[in-house]
Amino acid sequence: MEVYLDDLLDKLEAAHNERSLRAALRAFTDRVGFDYFAFLELRGRSATAFSDYPEAWQSHYLANAYSARDPVVTAARRSMQITRWSYDDPAIRRGSRDWSFFHEAAAFGLRFGLSIPIKVGFGGTSILAFASDRLRPEKVRLVELGRAHTAVAYLHLKLDQFGGADLVAFTFDLSPRETLCLTWASFGKTMKDTAALIGIGERTVRGYLEQARDKLGARDIKHAIRIALENGLI
Repeated sequence: MEVYLDDLLDKLEAAHNERSLRAALRAFTDRVGFDYFAFLELRGRSATAFSDYPEAWQSHYLANAYSARDPVVTAARRSMQITRWSYDDPAIRRGSRDWSFFHEAAAFGLRFGLSIPIKVGFGGTSILAFASDRLRPEKVRLVELGRAHTAVAYLHLKLDQFGGADLVAFTFDLSPRETLCLTWASFGKTMKDTAALIGIGERTVRGYLEQARDKLGARDIKHAIRIALENGLI
């Protein structure tokens, strides 16, 4: 795959518009055995995408605000590791929210994938992701991580340079309970205090706070509070 990454880097450096970026990504996607690519830029509650995923899935994804619960995005923002995923991963509990998400995606031909995240300026994250309807493990070995990360950085810089006319924008919205729990946390309330104030269990409060943290791509609850305050969410 390293040879393909070298070729991709050459094409990205030579790209002069978004069409040539898309062509370079399309060629690379085909060569490494995937069907679709998506490039995401995430900052706080805002995100943009440059993708050739099925239009039906993109519409379904946006209509259901799945950006706030996409387990691929959540895992990439938290771990910053190159990650493979599969809709039938036995580690995912059957009936869980992640399991439901992956099985919905599978219905649109997205059954297996790979994501490559990097940190960018001002607390942002950029992710280059690939997906397919069938697994081709012999073609998705990323041994040279440096080249993979460099490719994502090139994409980030090139799209910024070209103005991102083809980018689709969306937001990570907090639920009312997530907002409420984060608001009380911003006032210095403990999880036990918040549970008593709202009339729910302490473990449930913890769950809402962790969901808010994940949606905002924060390191911890304090960081989530800061992001929420900066974006007018609480």
